[in-house]
Amino acid sequence: MNNDFAFETGTWTVTHRQLRGEEWVEFTSTASAHGFFEGNGSFEEHVFHELGTRGTAFRLYDPAVQEWAIYWASSRDGKLQTPARGRFVDGVGTFVDEDGTGRFHWKDITPTSAHWYQEHSEDGGTTWVTNWTMDFTRVSASSSPRDDAVVVEE
Repeated sequence: MNNDFAFETGTWTVTHRQLRGEEWVEFTSTASAHGFFEGNGSFEEHVFHELGTRGTAFRLYDPAVQEWAIYWASSRDGKLQTPARGRFVDGVGTFVDEDGTGRFHWKDITPTSAHWYQEHSEDGGTTWVTNWTMDFTRVSASSSPRDDAVVVEE
């Protein structure tokens, strides 16, 4: 059993900053998340208010290699993206795309907040540019606790 993503169970307000060309664009979402497979799975859905779209992260933990595969899908195109893979070490999660040009991190995780950021590399991983950040603020813990989820009291 793995509970790396148990912190995310519940509902969150998320402030996004995304680099589009040379300009940072800010928008918000409401995210809800829950675990499954006794902690070896996690599902997160975002409702992007200003964009009028939704997005989903679907995560599966492989105990044989001790890493997560994280898939993303958007309502804009309905396609499941190739997974990013990685793990948490000392409270920081690092996940890398299969082609090695993108990676993202979870850090500063508390019972009421978390920070996520994404980086992109144009030179095979020599240099990285942050192109998206998300700051999560908890709205509520899960309203229907599961045996694989950690519920944080408000």
